[in-house]
Amino acid sequence: MVGGSQGAKIFSKLVPKLIENFSSRSKKKLIVVQQVRKEDIELTTNSYKEMKIKSIIENFFDDIYDQLDKADLIISRCGSSTLAEIELYNKFSVLFPLPSATNNHQYSNAVEFKKNNQCLICDERKLNLKKISMEIEKIVFKKKLHKIESSKKLNRKLSLLNFIKKIIVENA
Repeated sequence: MVGGSQGAKIFSKLVPKLIENFSSRSKKKLIVVQQVRKEDIELTTNSYKEMKIKSIIENFFDDIYDQLDKADLIISRCGSSTLAEIELYNKFSVLFPLPSATNNHQYSNAVEFKKNNQCLICDERKLNLKKISMEIEKIVFKKKLHKIESSKKLNRKLSLLNFIKKIIVENA
């Protein structure tokens, strides 16, 4: 789980709340790797400890690319460079566009990403925690992820090229 280079403050509280709604069976299988702000390390670590969830909570990961490679699911903001990294590792993601992003560009990025069945887009201003939790749990633990991965592999090269072209055109 990443939140930009400094960690997204909202994820320190939001993600544990989402996971809190998972079944106890799913919680036992879960390992959360999360980048948070320095001041949120203790709060986030304690949230997972209380739920008896294995976690690795850091302010910065020197091995972020190894972490992305090992991840089954990525929860993140949706800046263009972050999405390019997620695409490079062919990962399904749950994306929370930054509401204050200029011209709502993170939402636009996420919509483009979603066209290839690569993400679930969540608006943090209109969250239904239970509903999103259920969807994430389904994706991770109920084999939906496998179906998504199979579908993505067929579209990977085309989607990566289209995504890169879109970024280049928009930033030209």
